[in-house]
Amino acid sequence: MSDTTQKRVRDTMAAVNRVLHAGIPKLVLFGGTEHELVLRAARKGDIIEDPECDMDFEALENGIFHRVEVSHMGLPIRLQWMFLCSSDDLPDVLAHHGAGLADSEIAAIGFDAAWQSFHWKDGQRRQAARKRSA
Repeated sequence: MSDTTQKRVRDTMAAVNRVLHAGIPKLVLFGGTEHELVLRAARKGDIIEDPECDMDFEALENGIFHRVEVSHMGLPIRLQWMFLCSSDDLPDVLAHHGAGLADSEIAAIGFDAAWQSFHWKDGQRRQAARKRSA
């Protein structure tokens, strides 16, 4: 991978990190593929609630968490959240996911993260407006 592509991947993953720390409850990257990543930022003691998981999870340290599928003998049992890395390390940890991607695909990751963040913030604004008018 060229230096320019590596920089672009790291910049994109840094943007993903910023989106996560804006408070979005979960961010889906590479959605619908075998490499799908569902991420969220949490502080120690935060409770991670996810309707797709059977249980809520408590963050035992600050950082980025990812949702994983727990399986037994090849059969999926449940989804749960696990610590992935500290926020500072996220661009490096995710950079390998961008190693084989074209420039347009790398850019799409950043756009997708921004789009999900926009919709989440818009939903928050609409919900607040409904509460005020009720």
